[in-house]
Amino acid sequence: MLSRFIVFLLLIVVVFHFARGQENNSPNILWLVIEDTSPQNIACYGNTAVHTPNIDKLAKEGVSFSNAYSTGTSCAPSRSTIITGVRTFKMGTGNQRSQFPIPDYIKGFPSCLKQAGYYTTNNSKTDYNTSSESYIIQNSWNENSNSAGWWNRRPGQPFFAVFNIYDSHQSRTMSNSFEDYQNQVLQYLPDSLQVDDEEFEMPPYLNDSPEMRKQYARMYNAISLADYNLGKVLTRLENEGLKDSTIIFFYADHGQGMPRVKTNGIGQGYKVPFVIWFPEMYKHLSPWNTSGTVTSEQINFADLAPTILSLAGVHIPDYFDGRAFLGSAREEADEYVFVSNDRCDNSFNLDRGVIKDSLIYVRHFTPFSPEQRWISYFINGEICQIMFEDFVQGNLPDEQSFVFEKRTPEGLYNLYLDKWEMNNLIDDPDYTKELSEMRQVMEKNILESKDVLFANEYDLKRLSADITPYEFRLSEEYNINEIWEAVSISGFNTDESKQKQIELLGHPNKLVRFWAAVGLKSQDGLKDADIEEISNHLNDSYAPVQIYLSSVLYDYNKNEEAKSIIKNYSLSSDPDLSLMALHNLQNMKNNMDFAVFLSQVISHAQNSNDLWNTKASAEVLLYRLNGIMFGFEDAVSTIPETDLVNFEIPVNVSTSHGASFEIVDNSSRLGINGTEHCGQIKRTTTNWYELLDIPCNFSIPPGEVGYLHVLIKYPGQPDIIVRPNMMGNEINLRPLNEFKSISDWQDLVFEIPGGFEGLEVSNLRFMGDCGFQNEPKGFVLDDSSGFGHIDEIIINNSPTPRTVVTAIGEKQEKKEYSLGTINQKINYRNLSAHNNPINIFDIKGNLLYSANVDHVEFRVPKTGVYIVRIGNDIEKIVVM
Repeated sequence: MLSRFIVFLLLIVVVFHFARGQENNSPNILWLVIEDTSPQNIACYGNTAVHTPNIDKLAKEGVSFSNAYSTGTSCAPSRSTIITGVRTFKMGTGNQRSQFPIPDYIKGFPSCLKQAGYYTTNNSKTDYNTSSESYIIQNSWNENSNSAGWWNRRPGQPFFAVFNIYDSHQSRTMSNSFEDYQNQVLQYLPDSLQVDDEEFEMPPYLNDSPEMRKQYARMYNAISLADYNLGKVLTRLENEGLKDSTIIFFYADHGQGMPRVKTNGIGQGYKVPFVIWFPEMYKHLSPWNTSGTVTSEQINFADLAPTILSLAGVHIPDYFDGRAFLGSAREEADEYVFVSNDRCDNSFNLDRGVIKDSLIYVRHFTPFSPEQRWISYFINGEICQIMFEDFVQGNLPDEQSFVFEKRTPEGLYNLYLDKWEMNNLIDDPDYTKELSEMRQVMEKNILESKDVLFANEYDLKRLSADITPYEFRLSEEYNINEIWEAVSISGFNTDESKQKQIELLGHPNKLVRFWAAVGLKSQDGLKDADIEEISNHLNDSYAPVQIYLSSVLYDYNKNEEAKSIIKNYSLSSDPDLSLMALHNLQNMKNNMDFAVFLSQVISHAQNSNDLWNTKASAEVLLYRLNGIMFGFEDAVSTIPETDLVNFEIPVNVSTSHGASFEIVDNSSRLGINGTEHCGQIKRTTTNWYELLDIPCNFSIPPGEVGYLHVLIKYPGQPDIIVRPNMMGNEINLRPLNEFKSISDWQDLVFEIPGGFEGLEVSNLRFMGDCGFQNEPKGFVLDDSSGFGHIDEIIINNSPTPRTVVTAIGEKQEKKEYSLGTINQKINYRNLSAHNNPINIFDIKGNLLYSANVDHVEFRVPKTGVYIVRIGNDIEKIVVM
């Protein structure tokens, strides 16, 4: 009996332990990650304008880091290091959205936690910058979705939960339209947390104007919203009684997503806010005091993986590059932090940096490209447009115009005394010792790590079928010491470096020749004898060498062979070579000579998913050249109003990509001239878009614009692209106005530029896109639905949409049902004697509910826009 009683007591103890405590006394670990935010954007780091009460509370009760650094300045490379614990310049994962494999034995570090009994969840961004991403996700996470969290673990099981909060992403702060920002940020941010345009400090490299303040305020409100939503996670943690057993990490994935910072290889791009909060039961794990401590200990993202494993008492793999700064395996801080910055989207840079205490030394190996990179993601933003227009018109002083000009090959900044990095100390005699030391340390790190990103993507992509970049760098084929001979002088504009680069054009190692050619692009003092020698190497067997030498030669003497090489590679089907040619064009003095050619590049690239970076680069350059040539005043338009198509006479419309088309009676609403017929588009497949080719003839004079007006009626927001045929070359257009109605006629307006030589249009290609681009997104109902209607296409000189009128005598049918929302539910009730089938779709077209009932209260999975089909009626409904 006694033994049974003892066993019974032990069972009670075990049950109590699992109900109240953690298995093996392991701490829960919660990561709260926000996007694109620098320390000076957070209140607890001294900013009095922004409202971040939840982050501030964590800092007041925890530990803040004044020297925390991302290892990259854009999201995907940073997350690559975070999830693997390995530096991007070893893995080859430094170029944004590259897709190179990694060795099988390098896994996501949460897989080690899973094996140790942790429940691991990610909500929900991955973006690990490798073709091995699905392998990492599968091994790392018990759950990976936008509904993932600790709540599905077994009782008492320790968890590692990551929440990626998107609100402060650059798309909200500068890249999307101001209207999108209002819809995505301001409408969800309580008035008490909103930041006024006049409440904050403007960086000195930005013009302090009302227009710029309006744009810059977006960042502060987006960060305030991120904090607001971060607080909801903390509230749930506390309400479920888990806060007292959870160590909380807060950080941003890299510096602020504003001009000059994100994707730029200076300290602001790397430095991040970083806070750790310890519950009472785990405060002994902090090497520092808690309750408002600020530590200057240097940490970086390579340290995160070993630190988390150390806290959990899990073995740390030998291949990790960082050190544990918490837990049983804690090591003292390194003297230096190494950072790196590579290609982002359509802009190639290669920067390396080393940080010690307050100083950052940065080395720009491609300084011919400016700090404000020519990336479509940036130049589409209104704040960048304002900056560039001011620059072109000569309205910016030197301390603001420099972001659009060539960089110096080296920079040295004191991040404590000069947070905006306006004072380059590279020539300051007081820093001679530190500069010499940091140069040597950087070179040593590059050579010892065998930095594989000095091999360009063109090569790495071809190698990846047989070997990973991580392993390739260790092979005899990759001789970093030889390559460094050319790399080390790239960017310096001296006779000595020039002569060495010309000499190295004859080197047997193609990457040495490549970096010699890249270095020559920074040389200003080329003589006739130099040009003659460079010309002898123009037909190098290695295509990247040809591209860079061609740009050098054409800028010097407009060499026709060089021009032909640049054009040929710009039209290459190889995405790396075509992008390399466009990148050189972006940074050429004589790129205006290629302005007309750019429309041919855009046409060539637009139908290939592989060439989207090429297309983006061409569009950005065309935007720049148009601004320089024609200015930024309102474009001249003398186009007389002309009816192009009204479907009252036969029109030879051809279809493709799952579309069918017919002329039908215009039975509900008419256009402004009261046409009796319109065009109806139907589906023949579940393709995500349909194409209509519509013949019409008009022209736009050089330097002018025309405004194409198209009446449409759709059940969901279409992404419409009108493609004029310009001498066989198409250009893409997007509507100037948003399509807001889902069941009524509306006039969409497209601006068509005449460009440098004018535009002759003989065909319009209308693309009705079911999704992905605009809000609210479209959706697929079924293959046979009358998906949309089109009518009355005109061209004129006015960007103002036409007003659509209702036909005289038209009767509005009374709806036979009521539809509304309350408490995250869609409420439907049939008011007629017979039931109608009801179908509820999410914004992506996924069917959530289908029934034939007279009433229903359907709880949607989250707030947002939903599409409801009741019989033949289509309704858009917003659920709050």
